[in-house]
Amino acid sequence: MQLSTGSHCVFNLKAHLIFVVAYRRKVISSTILERLKEIFADLCQRDQVRPLECSGEEDHVHL
Repeated sequence: MQLSTGSHCVFNLKAHLIFVVAYRRKVISSTILERLKEIFADLCQRDQVRPLECSGEEDHVHL
């Protein structure tokens, strides 16, 4: 297990984010899902976060 450190703390935080389409409409295609994965990877790299998994279905995406 890798721990992150601050000036006076040690932490290991995990979050499970779910992005849902309004009214759970089935609009996320495979091309949209691939683009979302690219965007999430860029955001995670910018914020120095390591994504463990990114997957989705037609109406929601898990990060």
